[in-house]
Amino acid sequence: MKPLIYLFTAAVLFGATSCKKETVEQLPSIEKDLMGKWKFERTRLGTGVVYVAVPGEVDMIDFKIDRVYQRSTNGVNGAQGTYELTQPISIFSGKKDNAITLRPQQDIPNIVRITKDSLYLAQNVYDGSTSIFSRVK
Repeated sequence: MKPLIYLFTAAVLFGATSCKKETVEQLPSIEKDLMGKWKFERTRLGTGVVYVAVPGEVDMIDFKIDRVYQRSTNGVNGAQGTYELTQPISIFSGKKDNAITLRPQQDIPNIVRITKDSLYLAQNVYDGSTSIFSRVK
């Protein structure tokens, strides 16, 4: 009976110590590119109306490794929560595309496009809006 207890204890300890958090290297490419701080630049509504960043006001969103995000305005923390990355059918291409949903703020995912220094979040609905952010270095 004692050998079974030792074996069980060893298995539990091995299992507990072999678990580790995700590192950036283990994340999918889209999530690696998303990590970091982004500054709001403008939003274009489906109607064509464009809202630009208010001069002197810095709206930021920071995507962190544990799928947590934090929004802030002029350094004052605002909305925060978790985000989920999925691949729904895009209304733009008709194919699966990378999308992000910010919880608890959104129910509809935003299609994600990331270029070197720009983040595009487009609502995956007809006449939705597209917001553009620039990477903070």
